[in-house]
Amino acid sequence: MKKTYRSRISIVLAAVLAVGFAAAAYAGYKEEDMKGLIVSIAIFVLIFVLLFSIKYVIDGETLKVYYFIAIHKDIDIRTITMMEPSLNPISAPAASLKRLAVYYGNNEVVYISPRRQDEFVEDINSVKAKATRKTRG
Repeated sequence: MKKTYRSRISIVLAAVLAVGFAAAAYAGYKEEDMKGLIVSIAIFVLIFVLLFSIKYVIDGETLKVYYFIAIHKDIDIRTITMMEPSLNPISAPAASLKRLAVYYGNNEVVYISPRRQDEFVEDINSVKAKATRKTRG
């Protein structure tokens, strides 16, 4: 099974970023500082590409967390010990503060924010259950 979930994107987070960079770009424009204007616009575009490129792919027994186009972290779904809702604002591959803390491996955690979070959790649990049946059978 290969299933992709896009990151939930917080309207508030996107708006705060947009207003901040728009203010910086306007200041550069107003003072005729073309370097400042170009840098502000470039950073703004880069951040929005980052936000919109975050996705989570369930590929067999692996959860691939993509956080910048093709850069990803692979997590063996069989090692996931717990998933719980979180509002932790720590830097993470999540474009929303409504997050899911995924505990796996040796006390490792990743904070993600998949759209359709309940469906995502069901799919992860389904993969874990199948893997458990395979090892027992």
